[in-house]
Amino acid sequence: MKRILRALATVLAAFTIIAFVACQSAPPDRSPGSAAPAVEKSSPSGERPPPEKRTNAELRADLRDRDVYPRILAASELGRRAPSSEEAVEILVASLGDPAPLVRRTVAGALAGVGVPSPEVVLAVSKLLGDPDLDPRSAAAQTLVALAPRTPEGAVAKAAAKLIESSGDSDERVRALSIEALGLLGKNRKEIGRLVLPALGKGLHDPSESVRSSAAEAIGRLGTTVEGTVGLLTSALRDPVHSVRKLAVLALESIGPAAASATKELARQLHGPEIYLRVFAAEALTAIGPAARGALPDLREMLKKGWKELEDSKEYEARQLPEAVAKAIESLEGNPQAGNSKK
Repeated sequence: MKRILRALATVLAAFTIIAFVACQSAPPDRSPGSAAPAVEKSSPSGERPPPEKRTNAELRADLRDRDVYPRILAASELGRRAPSSEEAVEILVASLGDPAPLVRRTVAGALAGVGVPSPEVVLAVSKLLGDPDLDPRSAAAQTLVALAPRTPEGAVAKAAAKLIESSGDSDERVRALSIEALGLLGKNRKEIGRLVLPALGKGLHDPSESVRSSAAEAIGRLGTTVEGTVGLLTSALRDPVHSVRKLAVLALESIGPAAASATKELARQLHGPEIYLRVFAAEALTAIGPAARGALPDLREMLKKGWKELEDSKEYEARQLPEAVAKAIESLEGNPQAGNSKK
């Protein structure tokens, strides 16, 4: 009898334990319509799933993580989604004020892929140009270069004002990128072109070669929609660095006949040590046409002198120079068959 009682007691205890465990593991009772508690999904190993497998809501939460690394990963993933997800863009914009410079840099860079940026996106990135840390400023300037061609009209003037200010940044990369973005914003916009031209002209005198190059290229993008571009590009032909002069020559070529006032300085490039630049100068004169007749004596002298000096040259353009000079002479003499050369 005692054995039977002990067996019954054991069975009853086992049922009690099972019932207790079941109560602890059961989901909490919720009234209809109440929100389910947030549950952190995890991999079988207990680790957080990779960013690409997390929802936008989870990535938003990651951007509030106390550690920097998860925030950087979340921003990078949201950047990959930004071209097709307005929610991802909204989350990124809200994170531009992150306390960590590396996160701000990543967030700014992630917004470069936004297909059709709203004014709010462009202006939010523009504000980061005044960041106290270099990395976020540089990333913001790079992103504005990417967004400039598709910046909505409502944000162009304010973005240009911020970029004009950052074109005087202490870092040469930020200056160069800011000037590049200004040229893109001013392209085909006469009023904006007038607004940004002084900053671009100042860039031509920057101590940094990369900044001067950006300025020459940006001025070329403005073309003749803004008065004064040809004069600035002509002055850039006197730059001590040939790569800067090259960009000025190419810009003048794209302007064509309206660049006739640069003829004398272009003719000087025909006699420089860089053979490729002689070719580019001849092609620019070809594009200007009869209005550049002042360069004919230089071109004819080159033809008369011959090309013996080019025989041992390893420059690819050495083979192009005779033809480029011949075409330039034809164009300046008014031959309608002489056309623009393409590089």
